[in-house]
Amino acid sequence: MKKDFAGAQVSRADFERLSVLCLGDPAFPRRYEDWQHLVSEGETLLNAAGLPMEPVHVNVDFFQKWCDMTGVAPCLQALRAMLIVERAGIHQGLMDLGVRP
Repeated sequence: MKKDFAGAQVSRADFERLSVLCLGDPAFPRRYEDWQHLVSEGETLLNAAGLPMEPVHVNVDFFQKWCDMTGVAPCLQALRAMLIVERAGIHQGLMDLGVRP
């Protein structure tokens, strides 16, 4: 799971917004430093496995829309799922079609 957060880039201000959205999720990091540690652990796992890391910007507004569209409460697992779909390159096509991932 942690490897899916490798390269996830979010500013401190956007992290604060994410933290509010995911307030009901006890697994969501409460501090920006904890978020950075999660991302770092994921990067370490990818490096150890010899896998490439793709940086991805976390757009909080888009994440909220994605959660609304998929009918999922904003949480760490929802963010993980969005990152996986986005990295797979099928995200925009699904959004264009209005298809629920």
